Amino acid sequence: MKKFLLTLVALCCTGLLPVAAQNYNEKLIVTINGESTDSIPASIIVEQREDGKINFVLKNFMLVAGEDVMPVGNISLEGVDVVQEEGYKAISTNQTITIQPGDTTDIPAEGWIGPILGEVPILLSGKLNDTRLYCTIDINMMESLGQVINVVIGQDNGFEQLPNVVASQTYNEKLVVTINGESTDSIPASIIVEHLDNGTVNFTLQNFMLVAGEDVMPVGNISLKGVAVVQEEGYKAISTNQTITIQPGDTTDIPAEGWIGPILGEVPILLSGKLNDTNLYCTIDIDMQAMLEQTINVVIGQPLTTGIHSATVADNATTRIFTLSGHRVPATSTDNLPKGVYIVNGKKVIR
Repeated sequence: MKKFLLTLVALCCTGLLPVAAQNYNEKLIVTINGESTDSIPASIIVEQREDGKINFVLKNFMLVAGEDVMPVGNISLEGVDVVQEEGYKAISTNQTITIQPGDTTDIPAEGWIGPILGEVPILLSGKLNDTRLYCTIDINMMESLGQVINVVIGQDNGFEQLPNVVASQTYNEKLVVTINGESTDSIPASIIVEHLDNGTVNFTLQNFMLVAGEDVMPVGNISLKGVAVVQEEGYKAISTNQTITIQPGDTTDIPAEGWIGPILGEVPILLSGKLNDTNLYCTIDIDMQAMLEQTINVVIGQPLTTGIHSATVADNATTRIFTLSGHRVPATSTDNLPKGVYIVNGKKVIR
């Protein structure tokens, strides 16, 4: 475990870990003097910044008219403003930049016209979510060519509204991390589960840290959106397989830049588990095969051995009554309850 932490420290110090970036593959259309090109593929890289803004790169931009192709270059915009809207993020900026050469292998650096255009005003406006991007880019060439080049990337539809949170619950459990067959001691964990009106949940493991003896590596918040839920007898089964960027934790004693999660880039996360009103149990596999050739396994809580984890009590304990859905009934007898099936001290009772 300590060797693993040292490896992460070394990668951070040498800058070998990737930045938190996402690649969008959309289509773009260019309009000049009212005449539009056909739709052609476009590759856009969006890098998340610690200050909440983004860096936006339209890679290998070309002007295409039939069989005529004019390589322009990479349009790189740093510090683009981001505003969180319901269901997407709105992005905008107005910058003057020098377009850089593209990086395809079949066109030499001197083959791109962007650098010789000098400083060019760029106006960007758009929106994005985890899977899609839409934006317009106006390239102001009034001084040199007497015109503005308008670029439309993606389509302005399909940005659905986010589901509403109808209930939220915090579970305080213990977790154990296993790496290369070596497990840590059990340490406290705080998990927030938000129930959404579309039947899924948002799952957040807060302030996750890798601990080996006295060595501590702050990782961050593992937030999984839209986790699938299946109602079983006495509990809810949850599962998801997502690729996310781990966000900085929110403890006051560790600054945002002290968390390594964001610099790990996109990380595949596999979650499987179950929960009821009082307990949560799950396993999380963090796939680091591409970077470190291993998977971090996290076990949170204790297995829910029965449909109602807390219903089984000693014979001389207070009678506990639950519905089949796992909700405890504020009664010590079924005599005055509506007719139905209940769990009384761990056993099914028909009234």
